[in-house]
Amino acid sequence: MPTISESGLPEYELSGWFGMLAPAGTPPEIITRLNGAIAKAVNTPEMKEAFNKQGLDPQAATPEQFAAFLRKEIARSAVLIKLTGAQTE
Repeated sequence: MPTISESGLPEYELSGWFGMLAPAGTPPEIITRLNGAIAKAVNTPEMKEAFNKQGLDPQAATPEQFAAFLRKEIARSAVLIKLTGAQTE
C-alpha cells in the first residue's frame, strides 16, 4: 500500500485533535461562556501537566478560530477521500 506522499499528497500532514462543539443554534452568549470556562480550565498548570503527560499539546482557541480550523480540516479530508475513492458502506 503506498504512503500518502506516494499517493500524490507529499505535503500532507495528519494529526489528532480534540474539540468541543455545541448544538446548532446555541446562543452566542452561551458559546462565549462555555469557551471562557473551557479555556480557563485547559490553561491551568494542572491540566497542562495532565495533557503533557499524555503527549498532548493543549491549546485553547476562540469559537471563530476553531470554526476556521474545522473548515480547513474538512477541506483537507475531502481531498484525501477523493484521492482514495473511499466511500461509506
